[in-house]
Amino acid sequence: MPELSHLRMRRAQLTDLPSLNLPEGFVLRSITAAELTELACLLSAAFPELIWTPKKTHDALFADLTVKETLVLIEEATGVFAATASARLQSERFPGAGYLHWVGAHQSFRGKGLGRLITLAALHKFREMGCTSAVLETQDFRVPALHTYLRLGFEPEHYDDTHTPRWEAIVPPR
Repeated sequence: MPELSHLRMRRAQLTDLPSLNLPEGFVLRSITAAELTELACLLSAAFPELIWTPKKTHDALFADLTVKETLVLIEEATGVFAATASARLQSERFPGAGYLHWVGAHQSFRGKGLGRLITLAALHKFREMGCTSAVLETQDFRVPALHTYLRLGFEPEHYDDTHTPRWEAIVPPR
């Protein structure tokens, strides 16, 4: 069976973003290359189907010049990296849009709204960077994330014949 294309979503504009309110006990900041091990641990926990090493993390998020910033939410009391998202620009492919990249929350923090919060932080970052919209690509099985993106104003983009039935399976028509 051939591999299905990614699902793509777009937030058409960034002028009406909700405020970014951090929950008590968490810090939001950019990470540095010195924190590759911590970020690799977070990405491995968020995406257990993949193997993230410090080298893979470096190659995907620091060596890739289209990735402009990687944000992380850190639990202050423990120093644990709880959620992450990267702000990527692919101007030729998506002119004027920020590309939301590698959004994930550590499994022990799921259900606390941190995926929404880190996504919103990246959207605010895109607006600061001068982007007018945002785009992302993901897989069908990431249903909780897809619903988070829909609640944040992203809309499905149908760019191949498989997308309509796939989206209908995720969000049945009303």
